[in-house]
Amino acid sequence: MSLRASLFKTTRYNGDLFRELRGNWGVSRINRILIGAVCFVISSGWVFSPVPLAGQASDQQAQGKQPASKPSLVEDQQAIVLRYKRFSQVLQEMTEYLRGTEPDRAALLSQVSRKSNEKQIVEKMNRLIELIEKGKLGEAIEEEEELVVGLQAILDMMNSEDRAKELAEEKARIEAYLKDLNRLIGGQRDIRASTERGEQGEQLAPQQESLEKQTGRLREQIQKGSKSGKGKSPQQDSESENQKSPPNGENPDSKSEQGKEQPGASELQKAQQAMQEALEKLNSNQEREASEQQDQALLELEKAKQKLEEILRQLREEERDRRLVGLEERLQRLLAGELVIFTETVQVAEVPEKERTSRHRNKGIQLSRQQTELGLDAEKLLRLLDEERSAVAFPEVVNQVRDDMQGIAARLGKGDFGELTQSMESDVVASLKEMILALQKQMEENRRKKMQSGQPQQGPPSDPELVQKLAELKILRSLQIRINTRTKQIGNLVTGDQADDEDLIRQLHKLAEAQTRIQRATYDLATNKCE
Repeated sequence: MSLRASLFKTTRYNGDLFRELRGNWGVSRINRILIGAVCFVISSGWVFSPVPLAGQASDQQAQGKQPASKPSLVEDQQAIVLRYKRFSQVLQEMTEYLRGTEPDRAALLSQVSRKSNEKQIVEKMNRLIELIEKGKLGEAIEEEEELVVGLQAILDMMNSEDRAKELAEEKARIEAYLKDLNRLIGGQRDIRASTERGEQGEQLAPQQESLEKQTGRLREQIQKGSKSGKGKSPQQDSESENQKSPPNGENPDSKSEQGKEQPGASELQKAQQAMQEALEKLNSNQEREASEQQDQALLELEKAKQKLEEILRQLREEERDRRLVGLEERLQRLLAGELVIFTETVQVAEVPEKERTSRHRNKGIQLSRQQTELGLDAEKLLRLLDEERSAVAFPEVVNQVRDDMQGIAARLGKGDFGELTQSMESDVVASLKEMILALQKQMEENRRKKMQSGQPQQGPPSDPELVQKLAELKILRSLQIRINTRTKQIGNLVTGDQADDEDLIRQLHKLAEAQTRIQRATYDLATNKCE
């Protein structure tokens, strides 16, 4: 079956499709079908061979074939538009269905829908039809090249969830390799030290032979990309212990299926060869020559370690970049929702209190519910940031945003659209915008560093910080300013020496808690406690 036919079969949507997806299939399979729809649209583009060249036209005529007519191209493009619209409809339905049970996956699908709108996919497809009908095939080719780029961006986004899982698995695999490699380095150093102390070569030979076999097995695991070896050190593989390694470190599986040498495998092969030569010298009681080969083996092991550490560093940086993108997406959703609430709050506030009706009171209840839902989303984001533990200021700002949202919801529910309510909403909007800006700057800085990166960094890789400390310090400073401003606002509402209004007292208690958190966050940032 051709790719086109296979993908077409995958994307045959009908009236019962969504019920079947929702009721009988797992979410991963749903994702595969949605991704298949995009793949099909990309692979169905007519312009990959829309108009034959001069030489091709004569060949087609000689074979009795006619070039595609304009009406057939229009019909093909119309069919693609229809399929993509069905795909978009299923995407929206799945987003709504998963919103309550799997918010992260629903957020991803929602992001895909927005990306589709941003790229104007349907509009460009319709534009293609117009260009074909007018015979402007040159413009149509340029238009579809743009369209394919947009579709590929959507496809990449839909595959991003699988990529997150792949990243975690790959990182765990490389970490396991490094753990085994460090054990090999330690073992070789011990044997070399014993050799230097003058111990008999024949006594050290069994240890050297065992280490050489362990090195060979680790090399095979790396070259194959074996996940079965994760968490299982070479010396724990008792079955392979009894299998003699091929001479000169050669192995029929020393190349991957694509014939590509995996990072670190070549160095381990050289280390294994040096160990074999050291073993021969030890068996001949040539300790001095054996020591030289052991030094060479250590050198190659260290080179392999450096390559694996660089890969691990890149994986961790990619993980960090993905977290930044996900965090920005969540903050953008919170900001969009808060801006709607703020705008409608101001609209109601412009109506004098005496002229407000039950419609305005109901509006306050509706806005209160919306604000409560946003507060729950902020709570989920706060839990994610607490798990992240590589940022200090962001959790504190989101904590304050969550508290403010709860306070706003309570005030709107009571029909309070006044100055303090609007000020709290403005603070939430400002905090969200500031965090989004900090994330965008960090992502741009990360991209710049990648473009300028030269030599691999030395030393064991560590988890990269989510946001630079200077950016976090600026965020804490802005949060402190907003707390000071809020304190003055509440102070202006207090008559006398002390507040007696329960709502104002509650607000002051919240501000006191926020001040304590800022103090603690500043200390943690100064002492690198988050690292």
